[in-house]
Amino acid sequence: MINYQNYLYHGCGNKVLIHSLEDINAARHNKVVRAHLARIGKKLQVDSIMVITGHPQNANQQGYHCTMDVFEPRGKDGSGLAGSWSTMCGNGIRAVARYFQDTGFISVGETLRVKTASGLREVEVLKNYQYKVNMGELTLSGKNMSRYVKFSEFTKLKAKNSLATAIVGFVGESDGEPHLVIFAQTKKHLQKLANKYGKQLTTNRLIFPQEINTNVVVMNDQNKDTPKVSACTYERGIYYVTQACGTGASVIGGYLLKKHPSARKVRVKMPGGTLSITKKGNQIFMQGPAKPYKVK
Repeated sequence: MINYQNYLYHGCGNKVLIHSLEDINAARHNKVVRAHLARIGKKLQVDSIMVITGHPQNANQQGYHCTMDVFEPRGKDGSGLAGSWSTMCGNGIRAVARYFQDTGFISVGETLRVKTASGLREVEVLKNYQYKVNMGELTLSGKNMSRYVKFSEFTKLKAKNSLATAIVGFVGESDGEPHLVIFAQTKKHLQKLANKYGKQLTTNRLIFPQEINTNVVVMNDQNKDTPKVSACTYERGIYYVTQACGTGASVIGGYLLKKHPSARKVRVKMPGGTLSITKKGNQIFMQGPAKPYKVK
């Protein structure tokens, strides 16, 4: 097993720690392990921890290079244990790919296969430390969203707050990281608006039983080929607006590509950088950078 301890990366400013465990299933409900993860996550000032199992040299036997589970050091899941688990992290999976590239397990032009709670994700290693991730299919409604949203309450919320342009969805297989997307009219004070809606809605379990990520989005350029938007995401389990959110950008971009079939790409500008979202068939692809960093 590789020692992943204390490998720190960020994707568009979204800070993550890569940490290895032998058995993720045992760790999920282990009081000592979760307390340890929460403690080091807060000490190192990361947004999330990418918990890795498996060994890349056994990829053929495993069917993947590694597994990746997302631990939120500040999260609350009602269990009474420290932290919480999220389904997927788009910036985190690029950080994992950068780590494997830095340590020589993969190179430019190769593909890293990562098993996540959102399905088996493939990450193509591009030049200049760019990574293109197959995020899976976009889901906007139906039985897959019902576990995350009480639609009767969500309809009341939209009517009461005039959120006619709000949507809910995720990208993945049968599961994914849930997102509420609210389209605003102006990007002025966008981050403050995301904080306002996030604090009101993200932890509202009457409407969103497992909490939800709250995105506020404004259209910058409605170019038919490459629409451009600005977005801020208040993340569940983190409870503040992060510098970037890869799953959020994928939902936003996937929705706009669905709404505008002639568009080739959506550029989602977040406080920490820009992610490019494309589509092939029913699959949504997210492209962006990942870099190592040191805690100050």
